Amino acid sequence: MMSFDQNVIDGVTVVSIAGRLDVDAVEEIGTAVKKVAESPSVKLVLDLGEVSYMSSRGLSLLLELMHAAREAGGALRLAAVQPLVGEVLEISGARLLFNLHDTVEEAVGAFNTG
Repeated sequence: MMSFDQNVIDGVTVVSIAGRLDVDAVEEIGTAVKKVAESPSVKLVLDLGEVSYMSSRGLSLLLELMHAAREAGGALRLAAVQPLVGEVLEISGARLLFNLHDTVEEAVGAFNTG
């Protein structure tokens, strides 16, 4: 079972995802989160602290969200990436494409300090 929650902290939209980021989850949350990523000049943090697994489709979603945010003049940062998810990012080479932060607070702070 997968769930997500959305909050705004200091002008930064934080989407917290919990569970498995697989094909079913992507179908469930992809459209909603993509709308957030497409907001003009969006500052988006994905809190992956409760994501226990990520498939290649989950990775594709993260890349789509990053590109959508950039095209809207904004940016996306990943926070609290768990070891298995980090391994997928590392093996795929995608780790170098994302701004990774240990905590949500650190990611939000990075937006607000430039």
